Amino acid sequence: MSVIIYLAAGPDDLAEAEKTGYPTAQMIYAAGPDGRLFRREDAPDVRGGIAVVDCAGAGVPERFGEELLRECRARGLDGAVLENASRPLIRAAADAGLRVFAEEAQAFGTGAAPLVSTALSGGSLELRLREALERFGEIAAEAELIRMDFVLPERTGAGRPLEQAELRDLQRRYGGRSFFSEELMTYYFSFRRGKELHFVLCDNAESLSRKLRLAGSLGIREAFLHYPSVRTILPRLKL
Repeated sequence: MSVIIYLAAGPDDLAEAEKTGYPTAQMIYAAGPDGRLFRREDAPDVRGGIAVVDCAGAGVPERFGEELLRECRARGLDGAVLENASRPLIRAAADAGLRVFAEEAQAFGTGAAPLVSTALSGGSLELRLREALERFGEIAAEAELIRMDFVLPERTGAGRPLEQAELRDLQRRYGGRSFFSEELMTYYFSFRRGKELHFVLCDNAESLSRKLRLAGSLGIREAFLHYPSVRTILPRLKL
């Protein structure tokens, strides 16, 4: 089974993302305290795809569900990703008959498919996805690129995020060989700076492709990629 890829993009990148041929997840919506749905006026007129709605502070779930359903029908949208949403708001959108995605912590019992990140710093990605599927029955993959520098020993699981230019500089400066982790499904390398031992995780087109193929093989129907982060590697994905 091939996973359907949605490219998440804001108003500045949306028209460009649509030209790739992938469906888009349009980060151009917000919900108000009265349950009304707002669309960015400067957003390009893109049809189809998924609405991404910032629901911070939103209220009146019944009205919100009705407005979201109306917008999806008018623009041919497949459904919506609800960010910063309460469970009643998520449930109202799902009860309206929409395909709804929400943050994992808020999705349980709402009828929404939770977004599960593919960016791990420990454990097994396959096991993580299988456990989420067992718990929820249906999930969507949030295929985030991981570029993270950890100073060992690291006990919190949180490293320092790296920009692509900084990652390339570290790879060039320390010249170490990168290895692929079958458990994390990403590349890694290590280097020593003074007394510090560093461990770096770094995704590329190959590792992201393998993560997406894994998601499809497990029966996961949708994956969301942040378009500005994957713009340069998108042509090299092998699904």
